[in-house]
Amino acid sequence: MLYLYNERMTRRKELKEKVNARIDELIEKTLAKWGKGGVVYPTLTYDLKGHVGGRANYMTEEIEVNYYLLDKYEDHYIKQTIGHEYAHLVAYKYFGNAVFGEPHGPKWKAVMRSFGLKPSRCHNYETK
Repeated sequence: MLYLYNERMTRRKELKEKVNARIDELIEKTLAKWGKGGVVYPTLTYDLKGHVGGRANYMTEEIEVNYYLLDKYEDHYIKQTIGHEYAHLVAYKYFGNAVFGEPHGPKWKAVMRSFGLKPSRCHNYETK
């Protein structure tokens, strides 16, 4: 039983390291396109559950990660969903209140494109 616990903890640590590396990449892309005024150093939590792929909180500069979906769809989740949520934080930091009422509007889409990502609003992951 201890072996399975250690294996799960190792997997969890590995995924968190990959997410952190992705955030670092996105910070570099943000600096290149939007400058320091758009950079966010988010807090990451891994306790989001249900049908929501991820969630960004502008005020706390936090990204909530759905660990189940991260584990199941690792590569796509890290590239697209983490990018999607980080783009929300950058859009708010750079454009301010102009993003309220249009969280997936043209400003967020511009940030997504600057990351080389398709600005899609919803995921199609199979959830629990």
